Amino acid sequence: MKTYFVVNPVSGTGQGKDGFIRQIQENARNLGMNIEIYQTQSSGDAERFVFETVTELKAEEARIYICGGDGTFNEAINGLMKAKEALQAQQIQANTSLGLVPIGSGNDFIKNFWSVDGARSIDAQLHASPLPCDVLEFTTETQEGERVRYCANMFNIGFDCNTADLANHLKEKPLISGHFAYLLGVLGTLIKKKGANIRVEVDGELFHEGPALLCSLANGPYCGGGVKSNPGADVQDGVMDVNVVRNISRLGLLKLFPSYQKGVHMQLPNIEKTIRTAVCREAVITPLQGQMRLCTDGEITDEGKIRIRVIQHGFSFLGPAKS
Repeated sequence: MKTYFVVNPVSGTGQGKDGFIRQIQENARNLGMNIEIYQTQSSGDAERFVFETVTELKAEEARIYICGGDGTFNEAINGLMKAKEALQAQQIQANTSLGLVPIGSGNDFIKNFWSVDGARSIDAQLHASPLPCDVLEFTTETQEGERVRYCANMFNIGFDCNTADLANHLKEKPLISGHFAYLLGVLGTLIKKKGANIRVEVDGELFHEGPALLCSLANGPYCGGGVKSNPGADVQDGVMDVNVVRNISRLGLLKLFPSYQKGVHMQLPNIEKTIRTAVCREAVITPLQGQMRLCTDGEITDEGKIRIRVIQHGFSFLGPAKS
């Protein structure tokens, strides 16, 4: 079995990279394992590396550990899924599992399987077990035709997306990172309270149409460095969780946010007047005016109409070793 570590040298603060790589080499040597370490060169390089590696491996068993944040892992998911599709066209079943060593600033996806500290143990990672994991596929129409991409954790539209956008800029400032950047982003976005004007369909039925503070479509429950916005989401259940928060006042949002952050907001009295929820296998989101800002695993794009579907157990993720 081949084992690869793909290291994003600028994830998080980017400091201590050489010591981190030595730690990987030392643990592998203690276990008598041969590994290959690759450092990404630019944005999109993790996707290219994973795609080329998996297509070259074909059906050979392998593990690829992504050392970075949610954005780097999103690149890897896209590389893996596109490689699997290319191999399936040749009637070949890929046999590569993905792992994640969370050295980014948000680290939301990893919380579906590990504690952040537990997942940073290279020894524990090298003893990990492959577990089935769902993935979200989204399709959007462009001038060149349909474009298909993949999401590991969550889509956010409206307030959450604008918060993530601002938080990404704040992370470039010294001493601001991760969850703290997200909280500052919340405060900054609250001033403008910019939401979204969208049509949401779930499994072919109209769910929402008109202004909304935010909409999230979740494979896993966490966003924003640990905000449990979709507490019922489960990356292995074959469905996505949809939340639409109505266009509430600033004061209403301030009152809601502490519970929203902890993931206990659905226990509040009369919460159904503020938040609509659903689970589905497919959703269609249409902006009612121009394009909408879409946050995919923390990465921001401007999109028109998108279709999202769940691929149940779409890939194998390396989780804590089975006892």
